[in-house]
Amino acid sequence: MAIDWIGFAYAALVAVGGVLGYTRKGSKISLAAGLTFGSVAGYGAYCVTRDPRNVKISLYSCHSTSDSSQYQWKLFSFSSCMV
Repeated sequence: MAIDWIGFAYAALVAVGGVLGYTRKGSKISLAAGLTFGSVAGYGAYCVTRDPRNVKISLYSCHSTSDSSQYQWKLFSFSSCMV
């Protein structure tokens, strides 16, 4: 049984990114999203470690993190152009 080091590293980076967003800008949403998505990604990496064919949670976590980031980027990039 091989450990999914890449999945655990991704989960840690997502969680650390949320904490950094909170400490640098005071964004509680960043903290909540980072910890939520990081823990889901960590659980996904755990599931892949247990059964290498069970990638549904890891894919869902990556997809939802990507969607959330794209939504925030579009929201803030268009609102800053209007000012």
